[in-house]
Amino acid sequence: MLRIFYYLLIGIAALEFLISGCAANTTVSKPKISDSPTTSVQTPTLRATTIIPVTPNSTNFLTPINICATPTIPPTNTPIPHLVWGNEVEPLKVFDLLAGKWSPVDNKLILHSCFRGQDNKRIVRIDAPEFTEIKMSSDDFNCYDYFDMAWTPDGQQIIYTGPPPKDYPDPDRFETMDVWLMGRNGEDAHPIKPGKIMAGLYSSSFELTDWADNHTVIYKDHSGTFEIAAILDITTGEYYSWLATTGGSVGPSHPKYLTASGLGGFTWVMKRSETPVTTKSLEKMSKEAIFLKATNKLTFTWVLDWLPGTEQALIFENNPDNLETRLSLWNVNQNILSILAPHGVDGQFSPNGHFLVYITRDPIQLEEKDKPAISPQQTDFVHQLHLFDMAKQQLTFSTLVTVANESHQPKYPFYHSLTTFSPDSRYLTFFTSNELTFDGQDVALAKDITDDNFYLHIFDTTNGEIVSSTPSRLEVPIWSPNSYRFIFRDQLDSLTIFSVMNGDSKIPLTQSGGIRVENPQWSFDGSYLSVRFYAKGNVPWEREFQTAIFQVP
Repeated sequence: MLRIFYYLLIGIAALEFLISGCAANTTVSKPKISDSPTTSVQTPTLRATTIIPVTPNSTNFLTPINICATPTIPPTNTPIPHLVWGNEVEPLKVFDLLAGKWSPVDNKLILHSCFRGQDNKRIVRIDAPEFTEIKMSSDDFNCYDYFDMAWTPDGQQIIYTGPPPKDYPDPDRFETMDVWLMGRNGEDAHPIKPGKIMAGLYSSSFELTDWADNHTVIYKDHSGTFEIAAILDITTGEYYSWLATTGGSVGPSHPKYLTASGLGGFTWVMKRSETPVTTKSLEKMSKEAIFLKATNKLTFTWVLDWLPGTEQALIFENNPDNLETRLSLWNVNQNILSILAPHGVDGQFSPNGHFLVYITRDPIQLEEKDKPAISPQQTDFVHQLHLFDMAKQQLTFSTLVTVANESHQPKYPFYHSLTTFSPDSRYLTFFTSNELTFDGQDVALAKDITDDNFYLHIFDTTNGEIVSSTPSRLEVPIWSPNSYRFIFRDQLDSLTIFSVMNGDSKIPLTQSGGIRVENPQWSFDGSYLSVRFYAKGNVPWEREFQTAIFQVP
């Protein structure tokens, strides 16, 4: 029955897209970039918190949104340079396997061969400092391309996905699959609940996303426009929450809630049950969903983040009719919405919850001659970054920045602020196009344009200063767990280790062919780094992936 409902939803979504007819006869023109001088833009005033009552359990679903496909310029078949490792650091070891995950408690890494072209399917563990292969899987182990694995938070067990069962015991449910559990040394490998783990049709993107606690995992899966999420007890195989959405997306996880946004722009959460739930109780669960009602004609909503240690979510709200946007804080327990930032389009909290960094899309209100250069997709707006102190309730820093709008549509923006916090919340990174300059009052100025001349900046929240700036590709850096370093991609495409403890110390991993190196992962204490790379092949189906291990200087 659920499967029939799924196909019905997909058919409706496809029909809406065909009727819109907006994807055809569209051309791409070269963006025009303004040559106007850099100019500061007034920081928007943060309004006093406004409490907006929200109707619980609202079922006023909105009209589905027809989103047109955006044409792209066909890529050229340019040969990729040969891979040459860097002068200052070389791999300790290289494996013909893919890196899974580092242990959260010691320098142990699990790897696997569950990818195209590999006959010898296996899971192995390598331990510092020797990094010798320790076989973890049995001789009859099997897996497939869409494979995921993770350590439990205490580092004592490993959870991983198995191949789909040959026959499905319940044809009226969504497809099912096996999820396995083994000890840290490979012992006691067994499926959690054989053939009973719910997944999306074909289980094409099953992902273990987070942990609610040491024995309860949060996972999601999607197939086409259909997504599901669930909270699963790995010791019993029982579910404590489950949701599905079509045309929307599953939001960020929380130990007590699953979040999603639907095709019409509405947002809801499913609370974790106190007792296990069954497929027969899913209909009852859906009636207990908490819906965020669109307010003040801001009809498109999205969950961006959760305030750490609370049950409050950061919400993006958008009115496609007049392009009005804002960020609000949703108290899920009380179903109350409080405005945080008018014109806001994206944001995230620091790990300790002390700061909120957010982006505003602000109308240009300057004279024509004073306008800064702007993004070609948003010719009537500039994007500003703001750092807000949640405890003091005040702004501490603002500047024009470069952001990414994945939808490329002003009416239905889907922004990525491209900002990161260090794990200890001390440092904030962000991007600008061209170098960051300051006026006579130490106000940060930057051009907001789209080109390849990006700069990555590191802001110290303890003293309110930018401690370093470096040319970079527009790729979010990844911090080491101890907050001493991060890895980023420089303008020569090399993944590069940057040390915030040693000023501008930068160590590139490659001399050439850096674009062949990806997926950097830090060991639990930041002493080692693993990367995935392909030495051969210019097109995806020819690539032979390997894993390299580095010791961080």
